[in-house]
Amino acid sequence: MKEFKKFKGEFKRHAHQIIEDMKKEGYYPQSIKDLMQNRMECTQEGYPQIIYSASDTKDAIAYNSKGDAKIILDSEKITSMNYQTKFKHPNTSLPITNNEWEELSGKNVLFIQKDQISSLENSAYYSKEEILDSREWNFLARDSKTLSNYFDYILPLIEKSGFYKFKLETSGIFLFGGFGYGRSNSLDVLNLGAPMHRSSISEKDLFNGTNTFIGVKES
Repeated sequence: MKEFKKFKGEFKRHAHQIIEDMKKEGYYPQSIKDLMQNRMECTQEGYPQIIYSASDTKDAIAYNSKGDAKIILDSEKITSMNYQTKFKHPNTSLPITNNEWEELSGKNVLFIQKDQISSLENSAYYSKEEILDSREWNFLARDSKTLSNYFDYILPLIEKSGFYKFKLETSGIFLFGGFGYGRSNSLDVLNLGAPMHRSSISEKDLFNGTNTFIGVKES
């Protein structure tokens, strides 16, 4: 059986410290797909309600100096963070050089042009058809079956929350552009929202004390 624990940031406790503390206790950060699957499984007896909480993940997004982006699955830069990790001030992101950005390639990396990021920012509500047609959602879910099952599972919970009673469509992807937000040569974590926030995927800073990771370990 899986065990879950919420690791929360504080004013002087940031993502790199959370990751190291989590691993010391035998817990590990989840991916977007991990969270989707574990939420769908949490109806089983013994699974805690914290699995419904918003959680930062080991999936990440990185920007080059032009404002183009790449989504990275199971980012080593996230999972290898520790107390010695240095951040890019004042943007509270991990620094990444153009060469490092260019080297990000392969099946675990999805390229997004700068102008495409703007369209994602403006797509706040997605129907099931739009979700299943979204290359970003399919990429983060790892496969279309998981994505379809998750949509069917999470939509009633979104409706039950009542928070979006006038807009019952489900998730949206919120990504910050490379320019205008200071996101140049930087890498940040991706977060999967709670049902009451439409289970949206958003980008989170790593050094602002608000990070929360739902760690998992096999018991």
